[in-house]
Amino acid sequence: LLRRKREAILASSERSPQDQEQLRSLEEDIARVELEMSLRRGEAAESTPPMRRRRPATQDVEVFG
Repeated sequence: LLRRKREAILASSERSPQDQEQLRSLEEDIARVELEMSLRRGEAAESTPPMRRRRPATQDVEVFG
């Protein structure tokens, strides 16, 4: 579903800044969903727990925000 939305936006040759922003957030959603799915299958679970990955990003946001 997310992929289809992204492809629809990519297909429209004239992209507005709003479309660019929507596309960026869609791609983040897709990446998040794919990460969660792979974690459920246990592929990435052993190498990096999800919390250890997300925490540094949160701290960066707090420092610079």
